[in-house]
Amino acid sequence: MGLATIEAYSGAPVAQADLVAQWISLTPGWAGMSYRFSWGRPVIYLESHLGPAGYQDLIEERYDRALGDIKADLPVDAIVRWDHEMDGPANEWRTWGGMEPRRYKRGWRHVAEIMGPMFWCPTSVKSRWDPYFPGAEYVSHVGFDYYDHGKRIPLTEGLKTRLAALRRLAPDKPQLLGELGSAAIKDVCGRTEWLASLAGNGLWGAVYFDVDMSVHPQPGPDWRMNDEMRDVFQVLAA
Repeated sequence: MGLATIEAYSGAPVAQADLVAQWISLTPGWAGMSYRFSWGRPVIYLESHLGPAGYQDLIEERYDRALGDIKADLPVDAIVRWDHEMDGPANEWRTWGGMEPRRYKRGWRHVAEIMGPMFWCPTSVKSRWDPYFPGAEYVSHVGFDYYDHGKRIPLTEGLKTRLAALRRLAPDKPQLLGELGSAAIKDVCGRTEWLASLAGNGLWGAVYFDVDMSVHPQPGPDWRMNDEMRDVFQVLAA
């Protein structure tokens, strides 16, 4: 498991980490357009920023050169997460969200023919997963994004049914949390114990979403770790 900062799409770890998240966009106009050297194994959040019409172009091989250029720049041990949370609704950045599953899977399989098997990462709502699963041969890791939004449900409880569902869907694939976070706006009371409950879930790894959304124009949760929580994460990673 690794400690990663993904604030401002920097991809720069606050401490030496096993896994470090970085964003790369397939299409122009988005932050994170290229791989940056990091101190840990890169988890590349490769996002197409394409809707259904763009996915048809993808399927018809019009992005093959761009995908090939990205592939050539990545280290051989990179884990590529392609167009995550596909089972959730579309929004301004998740333009592929809620796409008709057959089209999404055709796009995934075509990208995997170039990039190799990739990290499949839907939302935490397991009832919507299955139609979007592209097949085990196209997948390297499986997981989901999980945030507690301040509820402090122990992770042994919060992850149990979701991880079991993943094991039924892809029993031989390592399980990785693409985004993990516990919200705090005024304090971090209880977050250290919450993170410690990550142990014993059988996960291959997790990437913590260490970012302060409260400084944005529209204030939101503060997902940053305090020092005690950071120490716990390093112990879990050992």
